[in-house]
Amino acid sequence: MRIVAIHAGHDSNACVYNDGKVEKYILTERVTGKKHDRDIYSLLPEFLSSQKEEADRILISGEKRLLDLIAEHYPFEVGGPGLRQTRGGTVVLSVEGHHQHHADLAFWNSGFDKSIVLVVDSQGHHVNKQKNDLVESESIYVYDRLKNLLDYIKVLLEMLLKKV
Repeated sequence: MRIVAIHAGHDSNACVYNDGKVEKYILTERVTGKKHDRDIYSLLPEFLSSQKEEADRILISGEKRLLDLIAEHYPFEVGGPGLRQTRGGTVVLSVEGHHQHHADLAFWNSGFDKSIVLVVDSQGHHVNKQKNDLVESESIYVYDRLKNLLDYIKVLLEMLLKKV
């Protein structure tokens, strides 16, 4: 499976992951020289347009602006929430919640069947993006591997059925 993943937040980056191997990776701060640089947007047009093979999925974490850049610069057909719906092409999935990403990575790499994950992140996570008023620095997530896997499979099946 070929996956393009883009994170637009502190330590912003983009990666192409193909069948278990990293093909291409950019960490914004390595290009700009600014520690924890959030501004990946200037690097994305070249990164996206340089894709020679179509991805199975594009996973994004960040603002709606990412969807606009993907629609404009990714050389293949795309569809998904927030984008035009298509019967083919790469599906773009947006995962909400900066802290959710940290917690997911911690749990799914832990090897535990059940866990409570505490995320403490000084950059914070906007609770209400529309008002941009509340920022939490700590979040708690509860995981159950079997339940989470069944929920994930259910979402994937729903997506696949919508594509057919």
